[in-house]
Amino acid sequence: MKKYRKKVFRVISVVLMSVLMMALMACGSEEKENNTSVAVKETENPQESADETAVPDDTNEADNENTPESDSEKDSSILIAYFSWSGNSKSEAELIQEKTGGTFFEIVREEPYPEDYTECTEVAKKEKEDNERPSIKNPPESLDEYDKIVVCYPIWWHTAPMCVGTFLEKYDLQGKMVYPVSQSASMDEDQFSESVEFIKTCANGAEVQEGLFVDADDTNAVADYVEGSILK
Repeated sequence: MKKYRKKVFRVISVVLMSVLMMALMACGSEEKENNTSVAVKETENPQESADETAVPDDTNEADNENTPESDSEKDSSILIAYFSWSGNSKSEAELIQEKTGGTFFEIVREEPYPEDYTECTEVAKKEKEDNERPSIKNPPESLDEYDKIVVCYPIWWHTAPMCVGTFLEKYDLQGKMVYPVSQSASMDEDQFSESVEFIKTCANGAEVQEGLFVDADDTNAVADYVEGSILK
């Protein structure tokens, strides 16, 4: 009986030792796995930071090389001269400048037209009846550098404002091409034709081209005119 108990005790001891060994091996394996996981995380974080900061110096240069050219690439041979009281002719001129890249010049009466609509119409009417040429501010010394001159203006009393005539008559426009561009509230074609005749009278020596007479918000028509006439 005593021998039997001793034998059983040995078996239990062996089993316990085996269980303990397996537990220790499992703990060691788990700890190794945890340590490996921590090591991976510690090496990934610096790499992410490096990826965020190590941007090649030529990245922006490559982007610039692939940037398409703008419509407004400067064309030094085109002048866009405009007179605008309400802003409509200015918007047409701005679109033409955007499409051609030409030089801008605003025709400004030395003594500004009245801001009140009724007063302004009365002043403009008297100018037309007297065929006046009111003084304008800071006109260019010369237009020799321009081959094409786009003139944007509203219709006032069936023709162009007299200050547009002041601008054109200051220069010898021999051999240059002039493009009348206009708009009005009534959009009367006869009035536009009368304004073109006025432009021809004032543009000494110029070849006055077929003009454009459209609503100021008709951007498609303006763009087509630029492509089909001014840039042709």
